[in-house]
Amino acid sequence: MMCKTSKLVAEAFVPYYRQMLPVMNLLKHRNKNIGDQIDYGQRRGENIGDLINETLNIMERQGGEDAYINIKYMVPTYESCIFS
Repeated sequence: MMCKTSKLVAEAFVPYYRQMLPVMNLLKHRNKNIGDQIDYGQRRGENIGDLINETLNIMERQGGEDAYINIKYMVPTYESCIFS
């Protein structure tokens, strides 16, 4: 993801969160419910819900002080990875 390359790149994305985050909000809850079975696709990154949560965490960490506010506004169920 481009946000990992530089903090300046991640901060440049913050104004565009309002275009990117509604789609992530829709897909954030798409996790596999396999009960007590083992999900072997987990290590290959095939679960879209986990990928979106990881992406939101990176966006919050790298995006600067306004990143969390914008993410929380567009994805109300998001829980901060910094402010615990």
